[in-house]
Amino acid sequence: MIAVAVFGAIMAMLLAAVVIAPLVEEGRRSRPGPGDEASIRLERALEALRRLQFEYETGKLDDEDYAAMRSEHAAAALAARDELASREPGEAAAPGASGASGAAVEVPSCEICGSVLDSSVQYCTHCGNPVPQPSAGSGITDD
Repeated sequence: MIAVAVFGAIMAMLLAAVVIAPLVEEGRRSRPGPGDEASIRLERALEALRRLQFEYETGKLDDEDYAAMRSEHAAAALAARDELASREPGEAAAPGASGASGAAVEVPSCEICGSVLDSSVQYCTHCGNPVPQPSAGSGITDD
């Protein structure tokens, strides 16, 4: 009888650990660490670019508003990306440091549909148009 009670207590503790562990782990992951601000800013800027593209494609934005807003969000995304790239792995961001200069930044986009493109793609992910690849000597630099 004592063996059954001990076995039941052990099983109850294991079950409690299995149920509680994911909740504790989720709480740890949801709090950004000291170096995660740039990652969060990058994700937010990319999501804003996706939403902006959708709004433009559905006709809710005219060309001027789309170009201005896209330039602003792209600049924020590039600044966050550059901040992440400039850090050593595991290095935390300096408090108050942001790479945004406020200047308009040229963002690769499709010549046909205007979709924002990743620099590594050869074809537009929206319309399939071939993307002209810059030559080795004429790469785009962001000073």
